Amino acid sequence: MEVRIAHMTMGEVATSASAGKTVIVPTGATESHGPHMPTDTDSHQAEHIAVLAP
Repeated sequence: MEVRIAHMTMGEVATSASAGKTVIVPTGATESHGPHMPTDTDSHQAEHIAVLAP
């Protein structure tokens, strides 16, 4: 089952909302981490943790 709203259809979002599912909004900085890491490192990690939350 998909948990990311951006990857869900409107029907799936409606079903999740009707079921009272909790919404977690992951946030993270977009900044330079040097030439070896992408600029979305912080937000990517926050999203990963949010997806793993029960």
